[in-house]
Amino acid sequence: MKKTILVDGHCIDDIAQGSVTYITELYKALDNPNVEVLFCNHSENNFAKYFGNHSNIKFVPVKAESRMKRYAELNQLVEKYKADFLHFQYTAPFKKNCRWINTLHDILFLEMREYFPMRYILPRTVAFWLAAKRSDIIITGSEHSKSSIQSYFNIPETRVKSIGYGAPVFPNTHEPVEQLKGKNFFLYVSRIEPRKNHIDLIKAFELYLKGGHDSYLVLVGAKSILPVEFNEIANKLGSRLIMLEGISEGQLNWLYCSCKGHIYPSLGEGFGFPVLESLSLGTPTASAINTSLSAFSSLVDFKLEPLDVNTIARSFEFLNTLNHSDIRAGKTLSQYNWANHADEFSKVILAEN
Repeated sequence: MKKTILVDGHCIDDIAQGSVTYITELYKALDNPNVEVLFCNHSENNFAKYFGNHSNIKFVPVKAESRMKRYAELNQLVEKYKADFLHFQYTAPFKKNCRWINTLHDILFLEMREYFPMRYILPRTVAFWLAAKRSDIIITGSEHSKSSIQSYFNIPETRVKSIGYGAPVFPNTHEPVEQLKGKNFFLYVSRIEPRKNHIDLIKAFELYLKGGHDSYLVLVGAKSILPVEFNEIANKLGSRLIMLEGISEGQLNWLYCSCKGHIYPSLGEGFGFPVLESLSLGTPTASAINTSLSAFSSLVDFKLEPLDVNTIARSFEFLNTLNHSDIRAGKTLSQYNWANHADEFSKVILAEN
C-alpha cells in the first residue's frame, strides 16, 4: 500500500549543515513507487537547488517563520494531503495527527555532559525526550546512538532504527589552498572545542616534528570553544600549524586528496562525518574508535587512543608511509551508500501498518 511522507525541510532554507545533507541526500536517493514524498520548506528556489532533477519529490510551500507556527502549518498540511507520516529532525509539534518519523542523530550532550553547558543540555533534554517518546519511528545513524537513545530515553528497541548515512559527494573540481601547494601536511577537519581534543593532537605533532620531519598540521574548522591553553600550545608549532575557516567544498576536496593523512582524535562523536569524508576519498585515515566512531573500526588505517599523545604521534609516522587508495574509497562507498540507506528507510516505512 502506498505511503505518503510529509517532510519538515525548513533546514534547507538556512545555512548548509549536516541536517541539510541528511534530509536532501536521503530523499534524493529514495526512489520507491510506493512512497510519495511531499517536501515542505519556504523557498521553491532552494527546493529546486537540491531536488530539481528528482520528480519523485514534490514541493509543498510553508509560509510560517517561527517554529511553533511552522509546526501548526505542517499539521494542517498533514490533514490536507492525508499524509501517513510526518518526518522531522529532533523536535516535534505539540499536536500529533499522523504517525511520526523522528531522525534523532545523537544525544551526545547527555553522554558527555562535561563538554556541554547546562543552557544547552536542559532544553534539548526535555524537547528531544518528549519528541522521542511520542514518535512511532526513530531513525539514527549508528548502533552506538541507537543504544544511547534506548537507554537514556527508555525507548523500546523496536522503535529505534539504525540507518547509516551515505558518503558525501564532493565536486569534481579541486581548488588548491595556495599556502599549502607543494607542502607535506596532515589534516584535522573539525570545529575547535575541548571535546575535539586539538590540544593532544598538537602535542603529538610537536613530538612528530622532533623526529626531523618536514611537515605541517592543518586544522580546518571554526573556533567554537577554544580550550584554555589552546593558544599557548598552538604557538609552540609556529608556522608549522595552519588554521583554516570558511573554505569551499572544492578546497576541502583538495585538502583531503593532497594531505598525507587525516587524523581524528575526538573524544566522542554523534557520527563523525569528516572521517567518512576522508575514507570515501581514499585518504589515509587515523581515528579514535569511541562512541559512534566505532562504526569505522574496520575502515580506518590506524586506531587512536585519543588521550595517549605518544599513540597519536605514532599515527603521523604510520600514515606517512601510506598512499591514497581507490580500494579504501571503494570499501567505504560500498558500506556508506545513500541508495542502500534510502532502501532500508523505505522498507521501515512500508512495514508500518
